[in-house]
Amino acid sequence: MKPGHTLMDWNRLCMSGNDLAGTGGYVLQVTMEELKKHRSQDDAWMALDGKVFNVTEYMDFHPGGVRKLMLGAGRDATRLFNRTHAWVNWEYMMAKCFVGVLVPGRGHEEAEDDEPEEEETAAATMFPAPEG
Repeated sequence: MKPGHTLMDWNRLCMSGNDLAGTGGYVLQVTMEELKKHRSQDDAWMALDGKVFNVTEYMDFHPGGVRKLMLGAGRDATRLFNRTHAWVNWEYMMAKCFVGVLVPGRGHEEAEDDEPEEEETAAATMFPAPEG
């Protein structure tokens, strides 16, 4: 991580009042078609459990780096996330990045099939799951 990009720095940014979601305070209904438009490092959204988050500002804070976070950009990353970070309280960490809800629409049925290849997801594991 770059200097100044610790978890405490992320918390400080979240409390700054900046619009990290980029929605002007509005909660959007996001189709899979719309979600897929946001898959670049400068504009990255991902869905987790039916909720869509703008992870663009989080890129440099992600412990696994930008490349790992980009594996979930522009897609429903729920299964990928749960395989690698099931114990992480993302609801709290990403609350200020909440864009809206993922809704059925054109392309929604492709959500589960649009995951990274198995070797990419294996490489995405940054921390082993806690035992017990």
